[in-house]
Amino acid sequence: MIRLQTQNMDMDFDKHFFNEQLSLVGVASPDEDLRTYTEVDIPANRITSITAARVQMTNCDDDETVYLYRDRGVDHYSGDYEHLLTIYLDTITNTGHAVFWAITNGIDDCYSLHNGGGDLHWIECYGDTGPPSELFLLETVAGAWLADVYSMLWDTPYYLRVKRDESVGANGTLYLYIYSDALRTILLDTLSVALREKEDFRYQFAISSYNEGDAGEAATYYTQHLNLQEAGAGAGISSMRL
Repeated sequence: MIRLQTQNMDMDFDKHFFNEQLSLVGVASPDEDLRTYTEVDIPANRITSITAARVQMTNCDDDETVYLYRDRGVDHYSGDYEHLLTIYLDTITNTGHAVFWAITNGIDDCYSLHNGGGDLHWIECYGDTGPPSELFLLETVAGAWLADVYSMLWDTPYYLRVKRDESVGANGTLYLYIYSDALRTILLDTLSVALREKEDFRYQFAISSYNEGDAGEAATYYTQHLNLQEAGAGAGISSMRL
């Protein structure tokens, strides 16, 4: 929440609501417009809402194939990158999963890409009969993953910064900075994975299911304000964004 004080007014407002209103009146945002992404929702109605800023997954089970993605072009992610996003976990039943973000070279739900021998960078949550639950930063190479983990609460927004720095280590390092505030000034934890290969990626995922074939492990969660921080991404840069 931000407080404005001027000569004629003194009011509180929510920055995310403000940014949503900017988009409605035509002021550009650096966020990805998730309405332009491609939706796959095989059981139907697991992705219950897509706005410009947010995608909502509701009661998505671990035996379902659901995801929202964008084709960025072959080898688009060919070096360093840094993305911003906000995540929120409502509930996970038993030992379910929630995938909040990924870059890949294939199109499928993220567990199927992993299990099928693919390569990807991704962020997912394992319910672990929580709360709290386990938030993972992962690199998958040829179907084998390497991860770092943070204990996350339910019903709590987390403001993330995920980046690859190819100057650190033999093949680069993947980092996840986890903040408690939208301005990203209060750092809760930093996860890191020493990458095993330098991989170029094509597809951007804004959300995904985790289809490992297990029923009765549903999750409800959302991702919002995905900002790729690169030229040509999002709807443009707005100096008014908060």
